[in-house]
Amino acid sequence: MERLWLSEARHLSRVEGEPPAPEPDEVVIRVAACGVCGTDLHIVKGESRVHLPLVLGHEFGGTVSDVGRNVSGLASGDRAVVDPNIVCHACPQCRAGRINLCENLSAIGVDRDGGMSDYCLVPQRQTYLVPKGFPWEGLALVEPLSCVLHGIDLARPRAGERVALVGAGAIGLFFVQLLRGWAGDLAVSEPNPDRRSRAARFGASPIEPAAEGRFDLVIEASGTTGGFVDAIRFVRRGGRVLQFGVAPIGATAAVSPNEIYSKELTIVGSYVNPFTLQRAIDLLATGAIDYQAVDIRFFRLAEFEEAFEAAAAGRYGKVVFRMGGTV
Repeated sequence: MERLWLSEARHLSRVEGEPPAPEPDEVVIRVAACGVCGTDLHIVKGESRVHLPLVLGHEFGGTVSDVGRNVSGLASGDRAVVDPNIVCHACPQCRAGRINLCENLSAIGVDRDGGMSDYCLVPQRQTYLVPKGFPWEGLALVEPLSCVLHGIDLARPRAGERVALVGAGAIGLFFVQLLRGWAGDLAVSEPNPDRRSRAARFGASPIEPAAEGRFDLVIEASGTTGGFVDAIRFVRRGGRVLQFGVAPIGATAAVSPNEIYSKELTIVGSYVNPFTLQRAIDLLATGAIDYQAVDIRFFRLAEFEEAFEAAAAGRYGKVVFRMGGTV
């Protein structure tokens, strides 16, 4: 089997290996699609937490090809997506229901081999069945959409509020689609004209230069320090900022504490996807979220250099590896 191996920062290579054999409580997924996330870009550049060496990829799904002897409810041929975040269910955070803040959290594609491979070994409890007819292209979008749903839960948008998105990539476009029925005014700050155009299809207008202090809720989805500064600038007094985008570890932004104080701002972080993955499956399965509007570009693993370059440049809405499990 083929897999994309990261031996150390900035050293990606395509290598061959044997398909894994499952332990009693594990499942082997023949991967159909695996997305390239902003976190993957940070990992490759040495800007994010990772246990090397390993196979990258945490946005993926495919077909069950083998199961361990203790596995029930899954069989070869079933189609499933993977929740990459493995929690202990025993630490104080888990027992308080905050599983995304698990003190022993480990992640597929970060701490153990992930989905940029023909086959991936995962614990059964991390798999979610998808309904018949679920598009294989959507398998790589379930995990990022589930993270967006957690952000929405934390942001608590209210009907008629003025809402702004900083960044209109795939994540920003998911937010736009989910918020368009709530916002009285929905706007995006995005330098890429193609992304602005895609957001406009769902009713999001470009943010005007004089938008300072205009919005009730601002969602930072660019993962840049400049985006965070802009979010603080765009939000009105008494408003809310959701920091969703993943900035490099150690990156800092110059924001005035007095501005936060005097505007009485609420700033909330959003981390991964607790209890939201099934909701994401349902939204994609019913067509409530238009995944085709994201502008997905598919690559084979052999084209990994071009794929990562395209993802880093923001050339497409979403870069996804198409694997053998699509059949």
